Amino acid sequence: MRAVTSSLFATAVVAALLAGCAQTTSPAPAGSAAAPPLPPGGGGAGGGAVPPPPPPPPPAAPPPAPVAAAVKSVPGDAAIPIVELMPLTVRHEADLNLTAEQIQALDAYRKANMPARLKGQTQLLALRGELRAAILEARPTARLMQQVTEAELAHLQARERCAEFMRRTLTPAQYARLTRLYLDGLR
Repeated sequence: MRAVTSSLFATAVVAALLAGCAQTTSPAPAGSAAAPPLPPGGGGAGGGAVPPPPPPPPPAAPPPAPVAAAVKSVPGDAAIPIVELMPLTVRHEADLNLTAEQIQALDAYRKANMPARLKGQTQLLALRGELRAAILEARPTARLMQQVTEAELAHLQARERCAEFMRRTLTPAQYARLTRLYLDGLR
């Protein structure tokens, strides 16, 4: 983390310095008028044509965006889970006619698995933010892409385990009702 912070600071300092150096010509002093254009034929001594000055160089490329602005996670990074059944069981306990034993089993599953799921989602958000910054800054991305892929896979597998738990814990009719509620809620 310290290395990332130092790298972010160094990149932000370089970007600020580059932004200050982007202006290559001095502005005209306040109150001064620009030189009038030359009359046709050049207006030089002897009436000869004076060659026009060379065109100005192309503008410098804009400085890179500071890393601090690029390394951010956004809510969409968490991605909508492929399947998310547990919140519906809580919301629709009565509609599903859950027994006391089922409610107890669901509660125990949530308590056992939620901390790891939340930690994994937080890690995934951070990794996606780092990957975004690396892509924007043209830094190597292979390691970060692999880490994002592994975190995404772990999240998908956790969601699959939850669905398997639901199939084992609920009756076939309850599970069918739960999946119908879930699918009807997808937009």
